Amino acid sequence: MPRRLVTFPLLFLCAALLCSAESWAQESIDPIVARLIEDLSNPDPDERVSSALALGNMAAGSKRDVERAKPAVPALARAMKDKNKEVREFAAFALGNIRADPGTSVSALTEGLQDKESSVRKRSAEVLGGFGGDAQSAVPVLVEALGDQDDDVQRQAAEAIGKIGGNVWILVPALLNAFKNSNNSQAADVLADIGRKAADVHADIWRDASSTVATLVEILQERDRTRSASAAEVLGAIGPAADAAVPALVDALKDPDRYIAATAAGALGRIGQKQDEAAKVAARIVANETNEEEHWYDRTAAAEALGQLGLHAEFALPALSKVLGHPVDPSGFSARAADAILRIAIALRDSHRTSAIPVLKTCQAAMENSTNGYVRTQALDLSETIAALEIGHSQSRPIQSRANEAMRRSSPGDLLISAAQDHPWIAVAISVYTSLALLWIGLLWLWPISIFRTAIW
Repeated sequence: MPRRLVTFPLLFLCAALLCSAESWAQESIDPIVARLIEDLSNPDPDERVSSALALGNMAAGSKRDVERAKPAVPALARAMKDKNKEVREFAAFALGNIRADPGTSVSALTEGLQDKESSVRKRSAEVLGGFGGDAQSAVPVLVEALGDQDDDVQRQAAEAIGKIGGNVWILVPALLNAFKNSNNSQAADVLADIGRKAADVHADIWRDASSTVATLVEILQERDRTRSASAAEVLGAIGPAADAAVPALVDALKDPDRYIAATAAGALGRIGQKQDEAAKVAARIVANETNEEEHWYDRTAAAEALGQLGLHAEFALPALSKVLGHPVDPSGFSARAADAILRIAIALRDSHRTSAIPVLKTCQAAMENSTNGYVRTQALDLSETIAALEIGHSQSRPIQSRANEAMRRSSPGDLLISAAQDHPWIAVAISVYTSLALLWIGLLWLWPISIFRTAIW
């Protein structure tokens, strides 16, 4: 009986705490958000559309607004099954802006990829990319969406895959197939990005690139401005493993479409073959001034190619320096030319080619006088690169003497002096601490002596 008397009050107390917690959670929701959540179930479809849109717009604001909108995620996930397509589309929009509770959101958006309306499928794919690695579970459905009948859905699916990532052994064939069988240039962009990232970390994802290269060569030879250029970029991203494509890329250097020729030159630069020939073609395109807006994109691609060609493009530095800060620049040509100059300069520095210092200083002056802020910023990096090249030339001492000096500088005494010079306040603190410690030790010695003397007297 006493046990029951204790048990029932405890159960009552737990129930009361749970009810109060639930009540507190409800009261903690922003009143406006609570009203919008309620309106997502309104019989009037226009009200439901307005609520989903309002929640999405709210979450597009500050971090505080995003936090306010987070409690709406479960209701928005349910709204992804609404009968009205606009409600479903705006619910996906809101989930993408709130970007919380990936388990609930990603699951609802993955179902949205299979919606009967292309606008909902497109929005769902676009939003899933924003979840990054948290949306891994959606990748298989996104791969299926690469074959969607709607081109926009295909492109958004490819872009989302690029942001989310995944198993390259599955993604590369799927993206290649999407690129081959449709006008999905976004799939090619993702393929190229995967290749460049793999090269940066020295990952071998092209162990058997023969079939991939053969497919890309077929697309390259279509001589379609967009598709052929995209194929060349992917071949360049594959790198030396794409050496079977070299003859086709050399042939593309002669293409009357300068954009195809420029991207082929850049691909040869990454593959590491026929680079002198590629550099000559790219330099001619950069120097060929015309007022056609489309040609600016050709020249931009050629400037990027020269940056890929490094040492082989040293002769093109004067041409690149002449185009910096051009008043007409719809494609960012000046910025890409500055990037190319810097990349070539780094290659020259690493090769200790000091004969290039005068022309590099001419490029630096041109960059400093540019009206383009980005170009002027790059001039600072170029200045440091030139300085490193000059120092390397003036300090060309035997390796052994440099090693001996390094060992000498690494001795404890030198390290302590160096630290004191770099951090004077720390040095002062250490000095004060040492002085106080010595004073204290001195007092400890004096105290027993004074006692002894007192005892004698």
